Amino acid sequence: MAGLLLLAALCATAGTTSATPRLPLAASTPLDWWQTALVYQLYPLSFKDSDGDGYGDLRGVLEKLDYIKELGATAIWFNPINKTPMKNFGYDVSNYTAIDPIFGTFEDFKILLKRMKELDLKFIMDYVGDHSSIEIEWFNKSESGIEPYTDYFIWHPGHYDNETGIRYIPNNWPPLYGNQSWFWSEKRQMYSWRTTIESVPALNWRSERLKAEMMDVLRFWLDQGVDGFRVDSASRLVEDAQFRNITSTFDPIHNQPETYELVAEYRAFLDQYKTKDNHTRVLILETMGHLKDIVKFYGTKEKPGGHFPFNWLLKQNAGHNANASVLNWIVNTEMEAVPEGMWYNWLSGNHDSPRIASRAPGRVDAMNMMVLLLPGTAVSYMGEEIGMTNNPDMNYSNGLDAAGCLAGPEGYRAKSQDPERSPLQWDNSTNAGFSTAAKTWMPVNKNYVMVNIAAQERAENSHLKVYRRLARLRRTKTIQRGAVDNQVVSDYVFAFTRELQGEDTYIAVMNVGHEQQTVNLTAVYPHLPGTARVIVAGVSSGYYIGDEVTLEVLPLKSNSSLVLTTGEVRE
Repeated sequence: MAGLLLLAALCATAGTTSATPRLPLAASTPLDWWQTALVYQLYPLSFKDSDGDGYGDLRGVLEKLDYIKELGATAIWFNPINKTPMKNFGYDVSNYTAIDPIFGTFEDFKILLKRMKELDLKFIMDYVGDHSSIEIEWFNKSESGIEPYTDYFIWHPGHYDNETGIRYIPNNWPPLYGNQSWFWSEKRQMYSWRTTIESVPALNWRSERLKAEMMDVLRFWLDQGVDGFRVDSASRLVEDAQFRNITSTFDPIHNQPETYELVAEYRAFLDQYKTKDNHTRVLILETMGHLKDIVKFYGTKEKPGGHFPFNWLLKQNAGHNANASVLNWIVNTEMEAVPEGMWYNWLSGNHDSPRIASRAPGRVDAMNMMVLLLPGTAVSYMGEEIGMTNNPDMNYSNGLDAAGCLAGPEGYRAKSQDPERSPLQWDNSTNAGFSTAAKTWMPVNKNYVMVNIAAQERAENSHLKVYRRLARLRRTKTIQRGAVDNQVVSDYVFAFTRELQGEDTYIAVMNVGHEQQTVNLTAVYPHLPGTARVIVAGVSSGYYIGDEVTLEVLPLKSNSSLVLTTGEVRE
């Protein structure tokens, strides 16, 4: 929290506006499907259970595809559905070309993919390339010293002290979870590096044979018809070849030069498919580290990398203490960091981070406005459209997530990713309409009685209806191609415009403070007319669609947000 408050102070002194209205790309540059996409992140275990076993599955997704389409999404990113022992909830793959029985059969996958193509919904698959499960056939053979699998994983003999007879681990590389990353194998007589938990060994991308196997995995799913991949833990794909220790000035794990090269190989491989049918297979990257290192994953025009690495700025900085200057800094930082000719993206949360309704109560509509209306690809985690909150009943005693459980009773709440993964709340029936099982794989949030999709469908105004209106605006030329001009209107009022010559102008304005404010938008946008109409009204705004407002004197309730237009308001 202290860091965020310091950031707010720095932002307030560093300037409060964007330099000039900025175009995302030149007007003559055609936009591809992934650039205008609203990507709906779907956590399959928690989306919809079709067979009553308590686990979400592919037929459950098939059952609810029309909901996703009507929401306005144009692509679905699936968290892992590969064969897995579920020690790390799918991020421990034991067979990269099989569907786990929990989710259904391969035929279920093909039926789902076929229906998605009929609805023009793109299928984006998780690609877990950093590590696998110890139950994969490759690891068993590698540990047994069977060629050609010996170098498929990261092995090291450690350091042996001849005087004491003690063998020490190779280095100080930490795991993502817990406190141990190197595990001794009696069978191999070497240490194996595990990036997250003991049952998840790191793949060795320096092995040409392993690389060929994993490129075949990409080929397999592309040949099935998927539209692209989100690469898990892309920053950690290749480690320092010398196994040097982490120091304050050297990181041997993240964003190695060879990692950027490998991502460029992925991209070249996917682009081969585009040359055949002129359909882009998108490459999205989960990365970590300094922003200057993250943006290198875009590559160059001559040697492109990912279509985009995820932009974490909203997720990491737009908490309950973030004022207008912080929001402005977030927008400016992303737009200034992305290399010229590359594409922006926005998201406010995912399956690994607290939900926006929990970390910044009252700002659900405001965050969805930023994600869906700022220039770039929008990525939205399931449940954000109705303002789902973290499940407060998750604790160490009923916890499932390795990050939380390995942190122990005292550290569970700070580390666990369970609370944001609870089942999607469809209605107020048993288990929120997610499942008919006596017990679901994870407890349903008890607030489902009030917070659910069916209730928000019936309400006069709701987060769901706001979200759908925002998704419709994404289809306009202005939102897809227009310039953006973001401004700090007051300490807690942030605004941005989207403008395109010959098209309607849109003004998003949000009061993220706890008190009502009356602002003068013409002071920061003097070229706008004196009045505008409400085209999207946040649930706590007190306004209605079509209301005419005076931009010079605009009252805004606390934690409220609006989208205004100078054009015609259409239902």
